Amino acid sequence: MRKKIVAGNWKMNTTIAEGEFLVKQLVFLKGELNLECDLVVAPPFTHLVTVANMLKDTDIALSAQNCADQESGAYTGEVSIKMLSSVGCKYVILGHSERREYYGENSETLLKKVNLAINAGIVPIFCVGEKLDERESNRHFEVVAEQLKEVLFKLRGVEFANVVVAYEPMSVVFLALILLYVAFKLVGNNSIRRNKQRAVETAEKEGVEITSQEDSNAEQLAAIAAALHTYLEESEVHDLENTILTISKVTKHYSPWSSKIYTLRETPQKK
Repeated sequence: MRKKIVAGNWKMNTTIAEGEFLVKQLVFLKGELNLECDLVVAPPFTHLVTVANMLKDTDIALSAQNCADQESGAYTGEVSIKMLSSVGCKYVILGHSERREYYGENSETLLKKVNLAINAGIVPIFCVGEKLDERESNRHFEVVAEQLKEVLFKLRGVEFANVVVAYEPMSVVFLALILLYVAFKLVGNNSIRRNKQRAVETAEKEGVEITSQEDSNAEQLAAIAAALHTYLEESEVHDLENTILTISKVTKHYSPWSSKIYTLRETPQKK
């Protein structure tokens, strides 16, 4: 039986500096926990060399998010499998739903990429999964079976043994978006605005330094978290509240909060 794999696809996110910080946090967390699984990170192409060097003395593996369907040549903007091998990639993500939908990748192209990866000694993480409408029309088994048949079933047994299959149903992604929407509806924008001050007070109570930056992501996350917490308290949803609090404790120790820097930028009020 294969060992479980937890792979983090960073997609088109983080600068190199942010990626370095994320890797440091991940390495620390991996050392603190007894995980019975393999960890894989898939940063953007621009980060691969930097992240590879940071992972040299760890058992966290490096993956690329994609590769070209050709070995080399005049293919501007593409990254070959040999290039990925040269920087230390052990895995490569292929057939991701975003690549299929936004860039028109089909089974013919993916079969080329899978073969190139296997021949280069890199393990393909081959993604399969149905869209929401395919799930609703009860065609999800048919769709996934077709994705497997058109690519992986054309491999020899020894090649197939070197492939990781990742099932990523878009219906689940859609459900996550619904839950996020519901969360916003529950607390409301007014509640989020009201809880900005509460976020600051909570940070100060925890001994976290408040700094000002242009990035408003932390502001939004803190405000949403505080607003959700307020809603849960007022609604006396104790079980869910305990879950949120548990996540908050973990987040405080294994996230940018542990650096004792909390960013908050006031948003100018519209007149």
